[in-house]
Amino acid sequence: MGIFYRGDGAFSPNHNEEMPHSALEGRIQSGELFLFLGVYMSKKTVMLTITEQCNLNCRYCYEKNKTLKSMPYDTAINVISRELSENDEFDEVEIQFFGGEPFFEADLIKAVCEYIWSKDWPKKYQCFTTTNGTLVHGEIKKWLVEHKDKFVCSLSLDGTKRAHDINRCNSFDMIDIDFFKSIWPNQTVKMTISPESLPFLAESVIYLHELGFSFHNNLAYGVDWSDKKLLRVLEEQLSILSNYYIEHPEIPQCSMLGMSIENVILGRKIERWCGAGVSMRSYDTFGNLYPCHMFQPISTELIQPDVRQKTTFEKLNTLDPKCDNCPIFNVCPTCYGHNYTATGDIAKRDEALCKFTKVNTLATSYIWLKKFERYNADKLGVPIDQACAILDGAKLIQDRLPALID
Repeated sequence: MGIFYRGDGAFSPNHNEEMPHSALEGRIQSGELFLFLGVYMSKKTVMLTITEQCNLNCRYCYEKNKTLKSMPYDTAINVISRELSENDEFDEVEIQFFGGEPFFEADLIKAVCEYIWSKDWPKKYQCFTTTNGTLVHGEIKKWLVEHKDKFVCSLSLDGTKRAHDINRCNSFDMIDIDFFKSIWPNQTVKMTISPESLPFLAESVIYLHELGFSFHNNLAYGVDWSDKKLLRVLEEQLSILSNYYIEHPEIPQCSMLGMSIENVILGRKIERWCGAGVSMRSYDTFGNLYPCHMFQPISTELIQPDVRQKTTFEKLNTLDPKCDNCPIFNVCPTCYGHNYTATGDIAKRDEALCKFTKVNTLATSYIWLKKFERYNADKLGVPIDQACAILDGAKLIQDRLPALID
């Protein structure tokens, strides 16, 4: 199977050049090489749950408590006015219209945006939404085209028609995919994989690449991954994708296989994986504030007042002790909201996904090792110091991780 490296190690990042250890170490210590460390950004995300209504019932949807509620206009503009005027450490604001399916409240979105655009604000901002695409037709399309430079849409698209329809209620043919590609050609698509669509992972990833989309993909949270056969299916699919990326070095690896494996040689632990409670501010339809949307009542019934009111996690431990000695700790991301829903603790991870993450990491390391057998760092577009760090990380992963999966 093509995720376990069996090469002779006859490679170097440029086949004839090594990065001086001292220079590489300096970049490591500064954190310059490690992408996951950049979660404390100057931009904050303000998420408005504009409606809880949705016209689909996706197989993996974590919003188990949807209602017919929508956010009143006055609530929306009060939140926006406060967040865009607040004297805080953020210079820029991304205003996300969230659902449900946000375009159930298309008129409300338009009205709130027109209010925002009519004012001068002390912060830069961008209006954004993620949509299932099924309602983006007619007048909604026309409005989006008119305001495409001020309002950006990301599409949820789970791959090929059969994979997407398995997950998302046979809705593939209701989406004008070309519209999203032509209006926002550089916008990332969101692809989610369920146990049922997992056998079509490779063909779906290749399909999205062939459409020309950049995309983020991940295994669904909050669903049952306990069937051991699924791990074998994942290995088979990642083996196909590994060969694809090795043969097509010009194509960026999807996020599942684009993990920053150089982080495993970092001399300290990464303490935070997202901006929840720090740069993320999420409001429910009543205008109540949460660390992120996963803590809202629409997503969980476990919310306690002390968690809801904490807009930062400064006094909450986000590190799971059982992961402390894992060799891929600095590669393995976590979702605090899902952790809280699944375990009642923002730090305690879903163990069912642990081996799946290890397989993803093994496949990522295999791809890089095989690429560096064939191509030099210039061909791969990787700076020499980062290439050395990737190689060291990949070797460590291939050495230590297989025994933790068996």
